[in-house]
Amino acid sequence: MRSARIGHVIRAVAAGAILAAVLAGCVSVPTTGAVQQGGTIRQDTDAGVSLTANAPTPGADPTDIVNGFLEAQAVADEKFAVAREYLASSVAKKWNPLKAVSISAAAPRVLDADPSTPTTRTVSFTESAHVDAGGSYTQDTSGATSTRDFDLVQEHGEWRIAGPAADLDGIVLSAAVFTSVFNSYALYFYDPSYHYLVPDVRWYPNTSVTSTNIVEGMLAGPTTALAQSVTSAFPVGTKLTSLVSLAAGAAVVDFDDSASAGGQSIDDASLETRLLMRAQLLASLSSYTSVLSLDMTVGGVELATPTSAAKAVVNPSVGAQPIVLSGDSIVSAGTGKGTPLGAVTDAARALAGIEGGSYRVGAQTLAVLAADGVFRVDGTGVDPVDPRADLIAPSVDPYGIIWSATSAGAIEAIDADDTSREVTQSFVPAGGRLVSLDVSRDGTRLLLYIAGPDGANSLVVVGIVRVSGRVPTLASTGIQLPVATGLPVDAAWVDDQTVATISGGGAGTVATAYLVGGPAQRLGSVPNAVAITGGNGGVTGLRILTSDGTLLAERSVTFQDTGVSATALFTQQPD
Repeated sequence: MRSARIGHVIRAVAAGAILAAVLAGCVSVPTTGAVQQGGTIRQDTDAGVSLTANAPTPGADPTDIVNGFLEAQAVADEKFAVAREYLASSVAKKWNPLKAVSISAAAPRVLDADPSTPTTRTVSFTESAHVDAGGSYTQDTSGATSTRDFDLVQEHGEWRIAGPAADLDGIVLSAAVFTSVFNSYALYFYDPSYHYLVPDVRWYPNTSVTSTNIVEGMLAGPTTALAQSVTSAFPVGTKLTSLVSLAAGAAVVDFDDSASAGGQSIDDASLETRLLMRAQLLASLSSYTSVLSLDMTVGGVELATPTSAAKAVVNPSVGAQPIVLSGDSIVSAGTGKGTPLGAVTDAARALAGIEGGSYRVGAQTLAVLAADGVFRVDGTGVDPVDPRADLIAPSVDPYGIIWSATSAGAIEAIDADDTSREVTQSFVPAGGRLVSLDVSRDGTRLLLYIAGPDGANSLVVVGIVRVSGRVPTLASTGIQLPVATGLPVDAAWVDDQTVATISGGGAGTVATAYLVGGPAQRLGSVPNAVAITGGNGGVTGLRILTSDGTLLAERSVTFQDTGVSATALFTQQPD
């Protein structure tokens, strides 16, 4: 699940900024009226400032109306009712606030009126990110200024916004207000083997229909970047008949009984498929709140479904201790010299110049970058699998395939029988350098950290497409993350929703965490860091190796010495 620390820091910053906005009069805190019962509170939501917005003031001029409209967008009930009061009757019901959400680095500003267009007001803002109609978040690092024009008309003697119709849909929120109005949720889909549930992060406003948004988003399918890498247990085109009922931990989801786009009705599904549906639905709703019971119905009639737990794994864990090269031994490093990996450690001693790699925990198999190339190491010995020059540290996936690449970006996938297949990719540009590649623990995504020409660095999560069984290719599009400035050093998966990087180099090296499909958060300074790997427990599971052999762990908002000395660091993969 998303690191609690990432969410806490974002919410804390937002709360401070929102409070400042309240004091400045942008939005207001209700001080009168009866106490009302609220809806279910998302469990990981901090108690904060309750925001309200004012309805249009009689006699307000066009500038005041546009300002009021922008401020009212911070109150996201299921219909954005107050914001609609600023719209002319011809467009109020048609307005779609969630068609596009623009996130501004600072509060949007209404420009002075142009005398040549006295009934038009222009709003200026610097878009730092946006959320599309499906809830997908994309960062914008261009720093470009955007504008939106609002045409006003008089209606019953009062100014109201009437258009332009083509540009009216959507809302604009400051970054601080956005993190109060919206939250991130994980919609879950299956890997092709149905062994793992894979998150697809979306952003929805905090309203009484959030649970319905989550289910509708899941039924609509994964985002483009993941569409070829994951699958759903639900027939394509499955629809809800009504809002999701969710109270006191009891959820009821009612589906339409008509045939889906694929010609299949949901109640045609086998009991095994219904069990998969239930697990997928439960995991997705659980990213919103704790769900103690779940009933699936079709047209109000209970859908007979096994109650046993599905075996699909969410956010797979790895070994409790990091795997490092200490002296001449690859060990599980708790304290001191660590614990050898049995025959694997013995076999790896035959290799010279070990620089790092990846360890598949259950299979007790290492993929190792050494002086003479990439090797597979297990209890039977050492097997050379990639002798190319200029290689970077490899990654082994849950299927036992070793992903090996040159710094120029030539990637190969090597099967257990040592059959090597070139993996086409278009993410490392000419003149660029691939710094690291890491397969997610569910085997569905590849994390690429790229040093681009002229400092145009990138951090991208690419879907892995498995055809003909387990032979992988890469999707043509990926999720571009807002890469930190500075020289790329290394990257790693933190958990199934979060990745982290170290960048900058030397005394100025810093660690940064990224929600895949969300904002970034600087974790702190890690001078002279050379490698990073994830563990269990989110950010607290990160381990960072420095150039002098010190292994660091996140402790109390800083990275501290673990007492382990090492010369190389290995990522871990479950079986």
